[in-house]
Amino acid sequence: CTGFAFQLPKIQMPWEGGTTSTSSSTTNKKSPIKSNDKVVIFGATGGVGQLVTKKLSARDRKNYQLTIAARDASRAKETLDNDNIDVVELNLVGDNKATDAELQTAIEGATGVVVSVGT
Repeated sequence: CTGFAFQLPKIQMPWEGGTTSTSSSTTNKKSPIKSNDKVVIFGATGGVGQLVTKKLSARDRKNYQLTIAARDASRAKETLDNDNIDVVELNLVGDNKATDAELQTAIEGATGVVVSVGT
């Protein structure tokens, strides 16, 4: 994939959290994403992206700051129909592809980034 020249900070992935079993014991790990943390979702208007976005926005005890990166902001707002979600218009492919600086600005301060583009 071209156009992604910057590195994301190391964050704990969701599958590294939760409960894990070892041969001698079960260890509880807490999610690295806490209430009020920023989560950026790429591909939120697609099938999988909509499910992820709806699940994250419906969490009872955790109110995440959800930011959607979409190529068509008005369509994303209409599709997701949630006033508590910020929408940033970014195109990941084509002639009007977002610059590295625009992508970095979109994910700045995020604890989690979900990429469900093309799903």
